[in-house]
Amino acid sequence: MKKTLWKDFGMNKWLSWAIVFAVLFGLFFLNSDFIGIIQFGGAAVGGIVFILILLMHRNAQKRGQRKPEYSWKHTAPVITALAIIFGLGAAYQLWLDVMKVL
Repeated sequence: MKKTLWKDFGMNKWLSWAIVFAVLFGLFFLNSDFIGIIQFGGAAVGGIVFILILLMHRNAQKRGQRKPEYSWKHTAPVITALAIIFGLGAAYQLWLDVMKVL
């Protein structure tokens, strides 16, 4: 994460370290068990990553130069439904984690 902030977003090396450290340190004090931190991170990042993969697939279909060997005309509703399901699942897991802390 530090390298992503530093190299991809052009942040200062020490500022990127401070941001990553602050987030991890804050998570440690909000939810003091290791499994809870991993669960929180997995819910947040897992849902976002899956939605990003679906969006990349859609953009590759629209902007791709070659004709695919197989195509299905009902892709948009399936991608939308999967994005909603994973988004709601991630939000629900994050809500459970926040309620556990409070």
